Amino acid sequence: MEWTEGEATGESEVTCGGTIGGTQKWVQVMLFKFLSFRLPCSSFIIPSRSNTVNFFQRRNEDVLWKTVTNITKYGARKGRGKTRQMYRRLSDYYKIGTLESSPMRIRYPGLNERIPNNVTEPMYFEEQTKEERDASFKVNKMELAKKPPKASRKLLKEKLSAWERGFSGGQWLGQKLGPPPENLEAGVNFDDFQCICFQVSRLCTMKPGVGRKHSIRAVVFIGNGKGVGGFAFTRAPVFQSQTAVSNAIRRASRKLFYVERFEDRTIYQLLGIKDLYVRTEGSTTNYIGIVYAFLTGLVHQESHKQCADRTRLHVVELNPNRMFFPKIVASPVNAPVKLDDEVTSIERMRLEDFYGEGRFPQNYGKQILSYRNHLGHLHAEWKRHPYRNMERRIIRFLADGEFKRWTRRERKKWSDRQHEMVTNGQKPMPLGIGLSDWIPMEGEDNVFLGPLTNLLPPIDFAVDQNNDETALDLTQKEMKKN
Repeated sequence: MEWTEGEATGESEVTCGGTIGGTQKWVQVMLFKFLSFRLPCSSFIIPSRSNTVNFFQRRNEDVLWKTVTNITKYGARKGRGKTRQMYRRLSDYYKIGTLESSPMRIRYPGLNERIPNNVTEPMYFEEQTKEERDASFKVNKMELAKKPPKASRKLLKEKLSAWERGFSGGQWLGQKLGPPPENLEAGVNFDDFQCICFQVSRLCTMKPGVGRKHSIRAVVFIGNGKGVGGFAFTRAPVFQSQTAVSNAIRRASRKLFYVERFEDRTIYQLLGIKDLYVRTEGSTTNYIGIVYAFLTGLVHQESHKQCADRTRLHVVELNPNRMFFPKIVASPVNAPVKLDDEVTSIERMRLEDFYGEGRFPQNYGKQILSYRNHLGHLHAEWKRHPYRNMERRIIRFLADGEFKRWTRRERKKWSDRQHEMVTNGQKPMPLGIGLSDWIPMEGEDNVFLGPLTNLLPPIDFAVDQNNDETALDLTQKEMKKN
């Protein structure tokens, strides 16, 4: 290691030459400290590096920007660059040598200006005038107006009335979408048809070389209420649910089928069902499976006449309204009726069990609770016992017109009316479980004690003229004695 001292300025310069081994590194540190203490106050040490080329100095700004923003070929095949925001070019952020890199017109040394020799020079700042700010605002506004408006999700969510909403609020599910478009080529008009969307779900499938691919699936059913209906489901790219629904409506209009009806009560809403009871076993969210199962049962059903011709037996109806008196609904026409010896055991079943081919649904019975004998459960059941019929009684009150609405004010008015009717003798005292008869006092027919009469010992209800005490006072004294 050597050092030279300046002649004119009195400054010292130390130049590191050669290499020092790892075991003698502490010698360099100690020597550096020794020289720093021995040199004059006006001297300073300037270390110089022999290797001044590294990764950042060998590459220009364009190459460094590509290393940050570019995507590899393997990643591009997987679709990484399609789902991310597009990267802007480096030249879009600034223009070298000008002050147009930002609205505030700030010079950044090393970015849009050369690095000055004097580092202590203050940063140049030029404020925009009012005219320049207004002009830039107008330019930005005109550029935004030229761009096509992007459909916002909030704008698509219109507020629907109660008649237009489906069974899932403002979503597609359960909404009536009107008739499908007419087929001009075939000359078919669908004005009397109605469309209902059952499901709009997002799907995700794995594709080789691409990865996860998302899409939208829509399930739609159409019908005219007279036995003709159609069912279809289609897919569309992600975030295009309206396209999926419209395509499903067109496909369903090309796949129509007809179902025979009996007294307008064997087909559901769009097909014409007026009364229906459905019990679903298993998943209730698999709409496609439920619709397929329902349509399979409708398409493969047969009329009473077809059943009689196939089995060569009479179809008999046992209606409870006629005291289960048998009524022949259909009889075989093309073949004679079977004799008793020809009838098999399967054919002797009821009509609803006959189509099960001898298979009956398994009845699991009522579930037995493991905590049914615990004290806490018994106490809770005892507290709920007086209110076991309250819900049904409320429904009966509302159905009979006793209450317009089940509110506290309406119940208070009703109780006051009932009390006046009982006290005026227009209505008898209600009796029943927990209520006993009441005995009126002599000379005061409107005063009654209600159910307390059976709980009290027999006392004289006459008024004591000496003490001027009523029967109610005597009753209270008697209760205190007991």
